[in-house]
Amino acid sequence: MDHKDQKGFTLIEILVAIGVLALIMGVSMQVFTLNSKSLGQVEEKLYSQFIAENVMASSFLFEDELFNASGISKQANKEFLWKREIISTDGKSIQIKITVSNPDNLKKIYELSSFKVLH
Repeated sequence: MDHKDQKGFTLIEILVAIGVLALIMGVSMQVFTLNSKSLGQVEEKLYSQFIAENVMASSFLFEDELFNASGISKQANKEFLWKREIISTDGKSIQIKITVSNPDNLKKIYELSSFKVLH
């Protein structure tokens, strides 16, 4: 039997192929991990935006809510700390600033500002 007629891969070729496959899979896992972290941050910012817009709408609709306040709101089973600041400018209008942050580390996630003309 002549060994030169046999076809197949050598051990070195198989090890190189496994090494290349492992490298590709490692890079892919890093990309997927980074994407999932980014998605979590985008989701957190979106929920914070909803809360800020709700507090701002409430401030515009109800005159008795035009004062500095803070509270905790839940969105998608997560808690967010919001803070409303009323800044009087000239007596004819006020600036309303809503800040939403993480209640655990108080890191600001989203901020919304607007002006309201007083009657």
